[in-house]
Amino acid sequence: MDPRTDLLRSISYVLGALALAGWYAFIRSPEAYWLALSIVSTVGCAAFRLQASIRELEARLTVATPRDEAPGDHA
Repeated sequence: MDPRTDLLRSISYVLGALALAGWYAFIRSPEAYWLALSIVSTVGCAAFRLQASIRELEARLTVATPRDEAPGDHA
């Protein structure tokens, strides 16, 4: 796997954890509704967009990587 996709995937996991922390903050303190909602929506959207970027990057890398040819297989 490409190091860039590994890095982006790690960042998306951190963003997902932050979104869960926002929900936890809301459950613990419903008075902080707007803060928790903004954390979850902002971080959740960022994680979703990052996952789309990872899929796009992986697709480009798959297309750009030449396939292995069998010995004697010259097209």
